[in-house]
Amino acid sequence: DWSSPHWTPVVIRGDVVASLVAARLLRDFIQVEESSLMDHVVVDVPLKSTHHPKLIGKKGLTIASLSAQYQVRIMIPRKDNPPELIQLEGDIDDCIPCLAKMLQILLVQQQQQ
Repeated sequence: DWSSPHWTPVVIRGDVVASLVAARLLRDFIQVEESSLMDHVVVDVPLKSTHHPKLIGKKGLTIASLSAQYQVRIMIPRKDNPPELIQLEGDIDDCIPCLAKMLQILLVQQQQQ
């Protein structure tokens, strides 16, 4: 909630691994007493729209399964809606394995072609 006095957006840019490690370090450094103050992150993942259908799956089953399994909100823009960013929103400890699984899905499908 942007209107909250406790909300301060922080942007970390870099390769995937470095950015996620930096976010974890920042969370651990802050050591917020009330964990709900820093309970989630939004991870922007640039990914060409040609890969989006692979993550959505037939009738949206893949994205729904990922979202439920990792308790992460996954937002994939429509084909005609740039930028080509997929967003993951949730606890950082849930976003990391979700992103890893998404990348694994793309890699396996690429190897099958």
